[in-house]
Amino acid sequence: MNKMRKVKDPELFCLIKKFLGSYLLSIRQRSDNTADSYRYALNLYLAYVQEKHNKALSEVLCCDFS
Repeated sequence: MNKMRKVKDPELFCLIKKFLGSYLLSIRQRSDNTADSYRYALNLYLAYVQEKHNKALSEVLCCDFS
């Protein structure tokens, strides 16, 4: 049962992309390693949400983040 597909919520996808690309790297001037660590943590959280709420990744929405 592989639920790891793609985030379908365009708002969530855009926010994650902006956070990892623009905000961390450009605005906060963090290293690529820091961005990779945040990306890894986000992937862990997305896996948690999928398991806890029995959702496919394509069903995860912004409201799953607080």
